[in-house]
Amino acid sequence: MKIVRQVRLDGVRHDLQQPELADRTIAEIGAVWGNHDSAWLSRAFKAEHEVTPTDLRRER
Repeated sequence: MKIVRQVRLDGVRHDLQQPELADRTIAEIGAVWGNHDSAWLSRAFKAEHEVTPTDLRRER
């Protein structure tokens, strides 16, 4: 199960870095990757990538 989680979180990370997806919310991008709980997504993303989705998007 961890592999699926990692693939989904990596997909979210990739999409958050794409300029053409800047108009989509983090929740929308997470939902595309099967993560429908924004709070869980934020915690899991930070645990996996050591940065929150919001901070990653700001860095872009």
